[in-house]
Amino acid sequence: MSFLVGLISLVVLAVVVPVVVRVSQRRNAIGIIVSAALIIHVAGVIVGASVLAELDYWQCASLYWFATVIMIYAYGTCYRSLSVQMLLVVARTGSRAIGVEPLYDQHFRGFISDRIDALVEGGRAEFRDGRIVITPRGRSGAELISRARRIFALRESRLYFTKVDPMETV
Repeated sequence: MSFLVGLISLVVLAVVVPVVVRVSQRRNAIGIIVSAALIIHVAGVIVGASVLAELDYWQCASLYWFATVIMIYAYGTCYRSLSVQMLLVVARTGSRAIGVEPLYDQHFRGFISDRIDALVEGGRAEFRDGRIVITPRGRSGAELISRARRIFALRESRLYFTKVDPMETV
């Protein structure tokens, strides 16, 4: 029955999240999703504990939070993944194709510019002689990220696969 309480709470969350995300004025709604998840979880546990003679919290919580993390990951992927955005841009063209230059110029140049601005405003990089130069704070952050990448055995910067030279497969 505790598992069922978690499942019911999850169904409530799945109904509430699309509503609160649409009603929210915030561009990135991850904080709102987490807040809604926490409120629904606490309410579900309180109701479950009052209805059931014995509520096994971990059975209830494990399903709920596992699915909540997946929901947050899916939202984040749809919200910010460049690969997903590229697929959508190409899929929306009449020919289902687009040149690389127009794809970059029309859809991603602004994103790259915003990311550079964020690095500069955050003190992690600066402009010098028309080039972006990493600052000591940026080097510190890059080193931390490099360590984390080593922990997770992420040797390359490619996200999904190793790039293969088409001439090698011939």
